[in-house]
Amino acid sequence: MRKALFALQILLFFVAYSLYAQNASVILDKVLVNGKNHSNLDPSTFVFKTTDKIEVFYHLETEETQKVPFRFMVKMKYQDQEYNQANNTKSIVFQSLEESTYHVDISALDPNNKLNAIPLQFSFRVNNREVAMRNELRQSKEKIAELDSALSAASPGGVSQKTSTLLLYALSSILGIACVLMALKLLKSKRINKINKGTSTMSDLSSELIMLRQEVANLKKENAALRQQIDNLSFRSNELNKQNNELRDKTDKLSKFNSELTELQSQKDDLFAMVIHDIKNPAGLVKNLVELLNSYDLSATEQKEIMDDILVTTSKIVNLSQEVTKILALESSFINLNIGNYQLAEVAKDVVRRNAISAEKKQIEIIEEYKDMPDIPIDPQRVEEVIDNLISNAIKYSPKGSTVKVTVDKSGDYAQVIVKDNGLGLSQEDISRAFQKGVRLSAAPTANEHSSGFGLWIVKKLTEAHKGKIKISSALGKGSTFTAQFPLVRVEDPVEDNKE
Repeated sequence: MRKALFALQILLFFVAYSLYAQNASVILDKVLVNGKNHSNLDPSTFVFKTTDKIEVFYHLETEETQKVPFRFMVKMKYQDQEYNQANNTKSIVFQSLEESTYHVDISALDPNNKLNAIPLQFSFRVNNREVAMRNELRQSKEKIAELDSALSAASPGGVSQKTSTLLLYALSSILGIACVLMALKLLKSKRINKINKGTSTMSDLSSELIMLRQEVANLKKENAALRQQIDNLSFRSNELNKQNNELRDKTDKLSKFNSELTELQSQKDDLFAMVIHDIKNPAGLVKNLVELLNSYDLSATEQKEIMDDILVTTSKIVNLSQEVTKILALESSFINLNIGNYQLAEVAKDVVRRNAISAEKKQIEIIEEYKDMPDIPIDPQRVEEVIDNLISNAIKYSPKGSTVKVTVDKSGDYAQVIVKDNGLGLSQEDISRAFQKGVRLSAAPTANEHSSGFGLWIVKKLTEAHKGKIKISSALGKGSTFTAQFPLVRVEDPVEDNKE
């Protein structure tokens, strides 16, 4: 009687508790893996790597409006170990887990036992190999889908390298799947009815063996057909890739030619703008002088002075036109040289002789120093232009009563002409821009001589056409030294095969 009464009391207690307690449950919100949402909240998909950071978010859902203070209790079991943590947050982080199966129980507890919340329970596995296999399967599905799309959009004009790779990958996957199916069929065929073991007859075994051989033969035929398809598609893919590469090469060449033409046109525009600017002033001066001759009764002396001015001015125009002619000839990437064996010192002596009058007008002494050297392969006319530009520049930018030294000697594998002056010198900025076409440097000619800005550019073009080098050594207030070097032996241009 007492036992029955005690049992009745317990039953009434649980009934009252269930009626009094709130109906609530812990709900899973989301799972982040390395900061990214897990694609599915189905616990059967919860497979992670040992390096993954797993964040689980949850909340307590209850039908009652009255708030009850509570705490979450997280329990995790794996192998023979158990992990417990009580917190007030709605998330928990798992990381650096070892490979195993983990069972998680997240419940809501309150101090007054007023909650009757259904806990959140789920399991997950940590298995690097399984994650890798799942990723490979997912990537295979994505690539097959992408392959279908690429094949439907492909045209005879060309298939991309990526599409070809996907094609081969997908066909290889099909072949692998076929092999797996063959293995499964073999395993299935080898299954002998173990329940009725001992009752199978030799006839049954023979029949199954014949069926097995037939299936193997069929699978071999299917594999051979698949391999043939892969070979055909691989050959076609290689052909299309080859056509694509040829088209790409032609496109690159056309683009390069177009850029070169655009740059050349821009240089031509700049050149003619500078030429027009430089010719305008002396041409206007000639016009004024001629008008002066026609307007007044001038003495013979005055007429001679005007005629001398006209002569000087027209000489500037002629010199400028000659420089423009040189520039237009040098614009081509290929400069034709008439190479022969000549004494560099003899070429330099002729240039010094022609510049002697200009030096005497400014009372500049030209010091010459020539060392014995063998003949070298040069175009003498082009080398004269190089040396003439260097010597005339040295005279032009040197003050009255100074000296210009011209030296011809050898340095390593090069013969060289060194022109040193005592002029104003060049800044580092001037040196960096000295060989650019049409650039006028900060230093000005000491006797208002004409300067086109093309002389050093011509020097560089002609020196490099000989496979030589041009160098500058200068500082403000300390003069400048220009060195033009030419190889002692002829250097041939590399021969390029013209491939259509």
